[in-house]
Amino acid sequence: MNLETTAAVIGLLGSGGVIGIIYACIKGVTYVTHNVIRPVKMTVQQLEEVIKELRNWMDELRRESQEQDKRLTLVEEAIKIQERRLDTIEKRLNVR
Repeated sequence: MNLETTAAVIGLLGSGGVIGIIYACIKGVTYVTHNVIRPVKMTVQQLEEVIKELRNWMDELRRESQEQDKRLTLVEEAIKIQERRLDTIEKRLNVR
């Protein structure tokens, strides 16, 4: 074999090696995409849905708590009024 033929064979083998490396890289990326990235992405999406539901639930609880606070304030005011009435009645009874 002459030098030019040897160089051509080495070039072809080298090209095949580069193509093989590129193919292996593509296979590796495909594997990582299917077996790592996709499941992680699905998990993240599920977590986002759970977080959204929890936020909605917390907002509802906050609204209910505010409503209960308003009701409790009204009840406390009504109790104070009744206590004043009772104090007034008690004073009138003690005066006599």
